[in-house]
Amino acid sequence: DLARRHVAKLNDQRRKDLVALLDRYRGERVLVPVSGGKDSTFQVVTMLELGMRVLAVTATTDYLTPLGRKNLDNLKQLGCDHIEVTADRKVRAKLMRIGLTVIGDLSYGEHASIFATPVRVAIQQGIRLICWGESSQDLYGQGHEIPMGRRWFSEFAGLNGLRPADIVGRVGLTAEDMHWYSYPSDAEIEAAGINAIWLGSFINWDGRRNAEIAMAHGFTPYDKQAALNEGSYWEFENADNAATVWRDAAKARKFAFGRVTDQTSCDIRSGRLTRAEAAEIVREYDGRWPRVSRGVSIDDFAAYLGMTADELEAETDKWCNPALFHFRDGKPIKDEHGRPVPKDWGF
Repeated sequence: DLARRHVAKLNDQRRKDLVALLDRYRGERVLVPVSGGKDSTFQVVTMLELGMRVLAVTATTDYLTPLGRKNLDNLKQLGCDHIEVTADRKVRAKLMRIGLTVIGDLSYGEHASIFATPVRVAIQQGIRLICWGESSQDLYGQGHEIPMGRRWFSEFAGLNGLRPADIVGRVGLTAEDMHWYSYPSDAEIEAAGINAIWLGSFINWDGRRNAEIAMAHGFTPYDKQAALNEGSYWEFENADNAATVWRDAAKARKFAFGRVTDQTSCDIRSGRLTRAEAAEIVREYDGRWPRVSRGVSIDDFAAYLGMTADELEAETDKWCNPALFHFRDGKPIKDEHGRPVPKDWGF
């Protein structure tokens, strides 16, 4: 009880700190980067409830789904301005292939654009405050003291050591092609007077709670069983991007845990699942290689990348860790769900 009272007092103080910070920007617009998903819908709702004028900015995702478009359209009806930046889709497809082949991450371009694009728009629009959602450096134990300049972008934006400048010259890509994926210089950010905050530094971040609030404001989740069959335990997460499922399958091949492990771990920490319950769910659904993701067939998705479905799977399998999975004749042994068979689940 003492611990709960302390947490409640701390949360109350954090919210007061947030309001005090926002008071410095009253009458101005605050920029909120959004995908239309549960978290960004929650961010917009929260900023509006705190009396802020909101400019929501979307960097179009890797492969936007019909449900993703529906939820983005819903977000635009909440009472905010909205700008969507859709970078050249041929360039994006090339970046996805580079991400897969070089670092084993289809969503390299997405990681870069969702951070670089809103800052570029803030500079163009003369906006001084950006409100992000979940703090990535908090998740990795670095606190939230690091200014969000190029150093931050390189270390915490999911680039895995592959800078946008490193890509110039690959498969004909130019510096101009990389504009929306390249973070502005520290000098540009300082000259524009931009301050960036994480809402998660002031409000306890809870994906399920965010989803409940988003759904109360018109957000539509994906089908629960379909999400499970596609390797996701939370039906309200990543419904907007068909690429996520196959990207997460690559992660599972590297580390022997995927999206379902991430999500059930959150539910264990929040007391919604026991470890035994989570382990059963993970064994059944984690790391699946589905033929359909959020209504998009693997054939259509692979064709977008200039590949066949078999080529996409073979390229992903190259990231499969032989120390963690069973192999035969140099290839991972797979189960009926297209998952490499692990040597040991670890639980």
